[in-house]
Order: sequence, then C-alpha cells, then structure tokens
Amino acid sequence: FLTSLPMFRGRLRPLITLWIELLLLRVMNDEDPRRQTYFILDELASLPRIEQLVHAMFEVRKARAMIVVGLQGKAQQDAKYGRIAQTMVSMAATTILMGTSEPEAAQWLSDAIGKLEVERYRESYTESHPLGAGRGHGFQSEITPDQPVMAPEIMGLPPLHAYFRHGNFVVPMKMPYIPVEQHHPQFIRRALTPQSSSVAPTAATNDSTEPAQIITPNQNGERDNAPEQAQEYF
Repeated sequence: FLTSLPMFRGRLRPLITLWIELLLLRVMNDEDPRRQTYFILDELASLPRIEQLVHAMFEVRKARAMIVVGLQGKAQQDAKYGRIAQTMVSMAATTILMGTSEPEAAQWLSDAIGKLEVERYRESYTESHPLGAGRGHGFQSEITPDQPVMAPEIMGLPPLHAYFRHGNFVVPMKMPYIPVEQHHPQFIRRALTPQSSSVAPTAATNDSTEPAQIITPNQNGERDNAPEQAQEYF
C-alpha cells in the first residue's frame, strides 16, 4: 500500500510513479513467477503517465499478474495517455462501467460495450389498384447495428449500479454497500527526533586512533601542517 497525505501528495506523485514503474518491470522480467501478483491502481489519472503500464497490460499475463485500474473520467485519461487510453480499456478482460454525467464519456462507455447486429422484419401492404391489381402483403428483413446500452442509460445509472462486461456478455448489476471495519489507523506518522547541532557527532568509520590534522595555508598560499596543539578529533 502506497499511502500519502493530501498535503504531501503533489510532491510524492513522481516517487510513487517511479515505484510502480519498477514494480511492473520487476514482474515482467521474472522468468519463473512463483506467485500471482495483483496491481490495484485506483484513481490512475491522479498520477503522472506510467510508461510501463501500457506494455504491462499486454505482457503481464505471462508473468501471472493482474492489473486493476480505476478511472473516473475520460477527459483526464485522454490528457495523460491520448488515443491509447481507449486501447488500454479494451485490453481489460472484465470491465465494470458505472454512471457518469459527462456526455462524451457516456458515449465512449457505450461504444466500449460494443454493438449488436439486429435483424428486423418490415411488413408491407399494398391496396387494390383501380386497374385491377389486388391487395398485396409482404415481409422484408434488414440487419442493422444497434447498441445494447445507450449513452443516456449510462448517464442515468443510480449510485452503486453498473454494467458488467466480460467477453461478449453484458449484464446490469447492483453492488451492495459494505461498510469497512476500522481495525488499524489509516496513516501512522513516524516520530522524528531531530539531532541537536550543538554537540559535534563522533564518527566510528575510522578504526585508527590517530588524531586528524587540520591543514591551513601559510603566508605563501601553500598548504602546511598545523601545529600539534591545533589537532582535533572528528
């Protein structure tokens, strides 16, 4: 879990992005994955562009890893990833589409669900003609593309309602609200004890007990060893 406080989140975003990049590369370069790894990236648009995420969504299945991405809007995602954002959404095997008030995003989600070919029959009648032709009755069929879920339907979804898409199956769903039980604090601050600058620290890196000499320039500008009384310990 990569947590951060709102007051430090802006400065930590590049660091969090770097950690995710390194973790994705580590998983993709693992030749013998022994356990399945899950990457849950909620509010992806709040982070800078993750370059390895696009490649990972194509290659991460071979490394026994799964990526769960949470997006809030289409405009934010297009600003970070451009036209490849739609490809990233289409790479997901399972998609949960919730309601949005953005018309362009609703149409985008409707297109992401896909279209169906519907065969419709048209019935026609012909009345009797004055010259003697009788009354006719016929059928004509036509196949037209149709969207199973329209954009206004997505914009009108109530809270906790969504469309579940997996493969060629699209079904409406409702998610119950389950309150999270608090067992631990959300964020634990680390206690910092600043060192006092009045006390000179002692170094244990040098095993020698010989005192260090202070080198001072002489009158000619050349370095010369200081007298022994000016020697100090670091």
